[in-house]
Amino acid sequence: MVLMVCALVVGFVVWRLVTPIASSPPTPTRPTSTPRPSATPAAKAAVEQVNRDVEAAMPDLTRQAEAEVERLMSQVEAEAAQRHAEMMHERDREFERASTRQEVPISETVPAKLGPNDGPTWMPPEEWAEKVSVYRAQGRTNDAIREVAEYLERRGPRWPRTPAERSDRAAVLGTVIREEYLSPENEAIALESRSSGFPDAWVEHVRDRMLIVTPLGWINPKSRTAATRAGLWSFAVRGVSHHKSAAMRGDFTPGTLVRLVREPDNPHDSNAIAVYASNASNPAGYVPRGYAKRLSKILDAGADMLAVSVRGSGAGTSDVTPHVLAVERALWDHLNRDR
Repeated sequence: MVLMVCALVVGFVVWRLVTPIASSPPTPTRPTSTPRPSATPAAKAAVEQVNRDVEAAMPDLTRQAEAEVERLMSQVEAEAAQRHAEMMHERDREFERASTRQEVPISETVPAKLGPNDGPTWMPPEEWAEKVSVYRAQGRTNDAIREVAEYLERRGPRWPRTPAERSDRAAVLGTVIREEYLSPENEAIALESRSSGFPDAWVEHVRDRMLIVTPLGWINPKSRTAATRAGLWSFAVRGVSHHKSAAMRGDFTPGTLVRLVREPDNPHDSNAIAVYASNASNPAGYVPRGYAKRLSKILDAGADMLAVSVRGSGAGTSDVTPHVLAVERALWDHLNRDR
């Protein structure tokens, strides 16, 4: 046994002597990178010139962008006004349709000559066909319908209506039409400051809204130049469709106080002013951008402003977009003075 161990030891020693020890692989060296050539003075000068050109062009670009935004806002407001006018026109037409469904007094004259569809010659055939379907649903006979057609032919078309007729129709509907407001020229006269420092004006409930009233007439809530110069900021709340829940829960009945809250950190507009119902925790909308740009400066200056809903609906309904009047408290007290 001892001899075997000795033989193994001797064999191992001999094997180590005759076998070369493997050397470790050489450590790879990082190839030397070619140094990047430094920018030439000409290149540096060109870059600096480009930077100067960009800085010089920024004011013009900013003004152009602001002008484009103003143009787009004006276009949006014009389109909204046109849609509103179309809606008012359609409402008047519906009112006329409703009124013609009543019994129409028939004149005892010679039958008038009718059109090929047995309707008034001045009325579009499709409109007369609609009226006929209504009359038949009411149970009128052909002779009765013909009498109505003859009466309408003798009466003639009622559109366009006169301002007096439009005013009477608005009174029936409980609204106010544009012709009932003062013209811009008369507004400027009516809102001139008197010896008290305030215009001779007051607030008054008129039909479905609260208006600024003067001895010369009513001030249009959409008035800008004369009204804002007198300290009257009247506007329709924007963005109500994005805040339907708060607008629905809020009370915007005419004469109800509301709150204006500045949002200088608003990511969309640093001049943003949110409109809240009296005790609401969420905004019902915002002051239009054009008004907010100027009104925000007044609020930031610490003016004691007061806002009141001059048109809108009560809590639980949102039939009418809220319209708000913002004034300084002293002016509001003057508008609500005893007369």
